[in-house]
Amino acid sequence: MSLTRLGCSWLAVFTATFMLASIGLSASAKLSLQTTDRVPFMMSASRCSNGSVAVSVVGTAATVSGINMSACGAKTLRLFVHGGSATVNASGTVSGATMTLTLPNTVTIDGAQVMIGDWPISTTWT
Repeated sequence: MSLTRLGCSWLAVFTATFMLASIGLSASAKLSLQTTDRVPFMMSASRCSNGSVAVSVVGTAATVSGINMSACGAKTLRLFVHGGSATVNASGTVSGATMTLTLPNTVTIDGAQVMIGDWPISTTWT
């Protein structure tokens, strides 16, 4: 292989590489970044308590105890009580470590679930 021929091959490779790089740069030069006056949006949510609460029912009075008042205060508490084939619920605003809610009718408790601020809280019942 002659030196002239070897030089032409390198020149051809260099020229082809340069042309490909130029195409990429010219395409990226036509890009425009959009600007906006909107503020970036981020939202986070967390439980107000990782502890558990206890529910006891006597007649239509349901007592929820063990509420973390410092973390859950002023949030909505929803209580769901299942008994037999019916589930009844009651709600109120957390105002203390123990709350008494009035159920719409008497239920023999088979299960209960407490939600505070749309988060389920570990619940025990008696």
